[in-house]
Amino acid sequence: MAIVVIIVIVVLAGVLAGTGSGGSRGSAAAAGDPATDKLAQVIARGTLILATDPAYPPFSSLVKSARRPANTKCAANQFTGNQIVGYDADVSKLVAKSLGVEPCFVAPKWVEMIGGHWGDRWDVAFASIGITRDRMSNLYYGQPYSAQAERFFVRRSSSYTKVGQLSGKRLGGCGGCAAQFYIERTLDMPGQKIAFRVDHAKFVGYDVESNGLAAVANGKLDAFLCGVAVGAKAIAAGLPLRAVGGDQYVGNLSGAVDRSSDYSQAAFAAKTNDTVRRLQADGTLRRLSLHYFHVDFATRARSFQLSGLGQKIP
Repeated sequence: MAIVVIIVIVVLAGVLAGTGSGGSRGSAAAAGDPATDKLAQVIARGTLILATDPAYPPFSSLVKSARRPANTKCAANQFTGNQIVGYDADVSKLVAKSLGVEPCFVAPKWVEMIGGHWGDRWDVAFASIGITRDRMSNLYYGQPYSAQAERFFVRRSSSYTKVGQLSGKRLGGCGGCAAQFYIERTLDMPGQKIAFRVDHAKFVGYDVESNGLAAVANGKLDAFLCGVAVGAKAIAAGLPLRAVGGDQYVGNLSGAVDRSSDYSQAAFAAKTNDTVRRLQADGTLRRLSLHYFHVDFATRARSFQLSGLGQKIP
């Protein structure tokens, strides 16, 4: 009997050894070949490379005093997890944690993120990228982790009381974003019908939304279209602004991956989507949203039907 017990213990030890410290290698093997499969590549590398904007609080911003961990696997030109904070950044880190790898951030330009053709320089972008039909030619989308309405913000002392009064005016917004497409009346957002309420407006694009809001406060623009959280932050910072009209549309913010990647991304997309759904279900995203925005932008995102996009991720 003692011999049998010893044999059983030895066998169990072998099984546990294969699923314990070697769990990542097992996951990589299950996902596929690291030379061709994105999930396997990420796990084998030990890092998840994430695109972000390090100057976009409270979504993502640099922690200037943070020191890089001595044992980091992040490359010298990448930010480590402790160097970036914010709602988008925290979601990114939680996805990396679910994969058992270290989060490493890079900061490409916005047009590079939404334009695809990343050359596999980064793996995924949780960078407040809204789902639009136009971007689907370059990106595959995941389950949204936030749903934020966008509104027009005008100078507090202005006479504007309705959005329709902004027709023919100088209106600002993020260049290449939903705001521009709305003002130009070309916005197509899957899952919602857009009612265009301004016409013949002059669009003025900004890479940094806070600069556009400041332009409104200084009388250089008639109004600026952006997310309610961005507008509220500017008002809290002291800019003499107010929202006019209600929500013009809802930006479903999603993790995005590059359609032109040389790697198979089906397993990677499935894993990240499962993670986002779990973080929604257990209330983690709601708590993060309340922490950073004092508003729950996460719960509404749960209702988005990702299957409705008809994506076939290879």
